[in-house]
Amino acid sequence: MVGLAREAPAQNFGEAFRRVAPSVVVIRAKGRDVETGGQSSFNETGSGVLISLDGKVMTAAHVVHAMDVITVEFLGGETVGAKVIASEPATGSRDGRSCGR
Repeated sequence: MVGLAREAPAQNFGEAFRRVAPSVVVIRAKGRDVETGGQSSFNETGSGVLISLDGKVMTAAHVVHAMDVITVEFLGGETVGAKVIASEPATGSRDGRSCGR
């Protein structure tokens, strides 16, 4: 005999947002491009999701690929430095670790 799964109670949008908002972060990265005429610098901004208690963040690969400086900003404004610790270019995702959190 197969039992039916219990239905989860419905959540409204505001409730869902309040529950997940602390895990969403802003990623800011700075890099440079070497061109024939010299170097130019550029910035990239994206979002990420905190995926572990020790500060690991997942974001899209293009946000942090080959960047010189990466920072993560948490809800409330705290900003910490970060580095790429794993990459899966085929899926376009990267794991990063925020330092100091």
